[in-house]
Amino acid sequence: MFGITPPGLEMAGGVIIALMGLSMLHSKTSEISHNIAEGAAAQTMPSIAVVPMAMPIIAGPGGITTVILATHKFPAIEDKLLVSAICMALAAIIWLCLYFAAPISRLLGLAGMNVVTRIMGIVLTVIAFQMLTTGLKKLLPGLA
Repeated sequence: MFGITPPGLEMAGGVIIALMGLSMLHSKTSEISHNIAEGAAAQTMPSIAVVPMAMPIIAGPGGITTVILATHKFPAIEDKLLVSAICMALAAIIWLCLYFAAPISRLLGLAGMNVVTRIMGIVLTVIAFQMLTTGLKKLLPGLA
């Protein structure tokens, strides 16, 4: 409907993931609810939705792009069932990670968490640049 091609989607997803990875490398914290007055007001106001702060990253543009590209690359119904099974397995793994996040965070301490964040930022940035490179090769086949 919008004329979006998989290579364009791959490049856009790569840019979004690269921005997240670079932000992690610089150890920047989210500016959401860091204002004390806003935080206090948010706690007293009734909420129509409860969204954990990790949700925009877990099920955000990068994850959605990856699933769309995987289902486009493997169109058979068996492949789509496999992608669905992988998504469910990843959901279970993510649940475990979030469940044990507090004890692991206490164990690592602030310095350890900063190290892990920066390492994961590097990994995320590498994945993003690989997505950008793959999308660019598909958009401009003469580069390959």
